[in-house]
Amino acid sequence: MEAAKRNLDRIIDIVAGVSMGVVFVVTFVQVISRYCFQLNIPWSTDIIRITFIYTVFFGAAIGMKEKGHLCMDLFMNMLSKRAQTCAGIIINIVLIAFLLFIVVYGVQFTLGASAQSMPYLQIPISFLYAAIPVNAVFMIFYLVLHIAGQIKELSMPQA
Repeated sequence: MEAAKRNLDRIIDIVAGVSMGVVFVVTFVQVISRYCFQLNIPWSTDIIRITFIYTVFFGAAIGMKEKGHLCMDLFMNMLSKRAQTCAGIIINIVLIAFLLFIVVYGVQFTLGASAQSMPYLQIPISFLYAAIPVNAVFMIFYLVLHIAGQIKELSMPQA
């Protein structure tokens, strides 16, 4: 299980990093070509759109892995350590339910867009939308790992 997590972490980090780099490079080249050479690169908008969406969704999965999403520190700090852990489990279960909703409707949305394609590259638009359910599954995976850690924490004797 740990090896699978490490491999998934590596894949997500690489895809997010490469996507962010491509967004930067293609946007930079597009701006330079447009303002310095009055030359428009039409396919660049498709590349930027795809890589930006992948950067956002893979970045969200990284945020879930690192527990970097917003939380209610003020409320949580008012609770005992054990109550914080229990509240964390409940919050994570609610997040999993929401992400399952995103997976189901994201798949439907992706399949519904399979007849459409990007304007210049003619890549199916479903390739773009697939980032939604795929990364929701990744986030569910990380939440399940977090819940397992929280349950393990609850089972430890209190100091």
